[in-house]
Amino acid sequence: SVSVKYDTGPIRGRISNKEFAPVSFYVRGAQPGERVEFDLRFQDWDDVRFRSIAVHAAPDTLACEFENGVVLVNPSLNSETLDLTTIFPDRSGYTHLKAEEPVGMENINDKYLPQVKQALSINNGKDVNNPNKLEVLERNAVFLTANRVTATGQPVTTTTAPPPPPATTTTAPPPPP
Repeated sequence: SVSVKYDTGPIRGRISNKEFAPVSFYVRGAQPGERVEFDLRFQDWDDVRFRSIAVHAAPDTLACEFENGVVLVNPSLNSETLDLTTIFPDRSGYTHLKAEEPVGMENINDKYLPQVKQALSINNGKDVNNPNKLEVLERNAVFLTANRVTATGQPVTTTTAPPPPPATTTTAPPPPP
């Protein structure tokens, strides 16, 4: 449970792995300076160990790189401006994907039309003129093509949230062999 009002369903995570697995939760609604309390409940588990835990006072805006482009995700309730030249220093030539108006758009429920129109305006096929300041709207994602790079193995996802100060990270001892 979380002590602040949030606009999603229950916050849950499921881990079924003997190794350490990263899990993150983003809680909208917490205000700067507000005390937030949450508890963790474990059902039918033996040992539970934390390698580290961190708390950020910022949304986990994500930037994912692919061979032919990038995806930027903003789960927050505020627009975020990202600097693609810093996040992806070896990339250039960014262009928005081009979305076509869906067949049967006249049948889309009125309550969904603003989201459809917003998606069409973002995914307009236009070049990104200023990669130093790309705005990603609240609760949204931007899909961009870019110069091709060769995949180096494992996919890499980067959080663009600032790193936590050292005092907010706690490290647990490694599990016994």
